[in-house]
Amino acid sequence: MALEPTPLVDEVTQLMDDISIFGGLNPEQVDTLLGLMESVSCPRGHIIFSQGAPPTAMYIILKGCVQLFFEINGKKLAKVNWGPGACIGMTAVLGIQAHAGTTMALEPCHLLRFTGEKLMGVFEEDKDLFSRVILNMARDASRRLHQTDQQIIEHMAANPEMLSLLLGDIVD
Repeated sequence: MALEPTPLVDEVTQLMDDISIFGGLNPEQVDTLLGLMESVSCPRGHIIFSQGAPPTAMYIILKGCVQLFFEINGKKLAKVNWGPGACIGMTAVLGIQAHAGTTMALEPCHLLRFTGEKLMGVFEEDKDLFSRVILNMARDASRRLHQTDQQIIEHMAANPEMLSLLLGDIVD
């Protein structure tokens, strides 16, 4: 990945409504965050982060498309594609846990990289901004969890035998 400074105001401005961590922030706060982020370009097929790797950064997709997948016994499962405006790697940084999946560029991508270290620097310098960013991250994670719950419920409703296997005697 190639790292560059972040003079990306125009690109970010076009996506502002789609970038969840910037929700409710004033222009000065957005500028502060952008000043802490690195611009990253990666080619098609590049692994942005790997399942099981420690969480060092989250990424905002400015251009391109990435795929999140989970590998179990050498097989790729539960593929999800993310495009411009999406934040990836956020829950690993927030929860200080290894990445649950692998993210790969499906096409050349332009990303903003925001490290956990820089996020903690915001905590030291501006508690209000830190609180707003963490709240936005938590809301986004909550929305994604809700969507995942809905998908599981729909899948289980379509496959009741699997539900019985998973829940055993709980379901009559």
